[in-house]
Parts: sequence; C-alpha cells; structure tokens
Amino acid sequence: FSAALSYPSTARRTGKAGSVALVVMIDSDCVVRSAEVGSSSGSALLDAAALGAAGAIAAVPAPGRPLRLVIRAVFSAGMTSLEP
Repeated sequence: FSAALSYPSTARRTGKAGSVALVVMIDSDCVVRSAEVGSSSGSALLDAAALGAAGAIAAVPAPGRPLRLVIRAVFSAGMTSLEP
C-alpha cells in the first residue's frame, strides 16, 4: 500500500494536508475486494489518492480468511505515511 500511496501534486502545491481512514475488505484469496473512506481528510484530492493506492494493491498476505482492515493514510508536509 505504501508503495502505491503518493501525495497529489495539486494538494502538495496548495498546502493541503490531512489524514484519511480507509476501510479495506480482503477476501480469503488475499484479494482486495473493496475500499471505502471511513473517515475523510476533508480533501477530495487526498481521499481519492488514498483510495487509488488501495485499488492498486494486487494481493495482500492474509491468513486464508476474509479480513476487514482500517488503514490510515497521512498526508503532511509534502510526505505520506501510514498509521495503524
């Protein structure tokens, strides 16, 4: 996820920052089936960037059963990071 997450250049240029909580559903075959914004950053650009990164994940190591994960993507000072 972190490899696919990038700070949108327009958001960086205009100083937008925020934290997006995504709810990601992974099926028993380790495939991301859905991702949605659980808590918005307040910026459509940042929310879309986080959703795009979740959609770019091809497969996730999982224990062979469906999982529901909450991932927080943080956009701040021109950098991105992930928090549990």
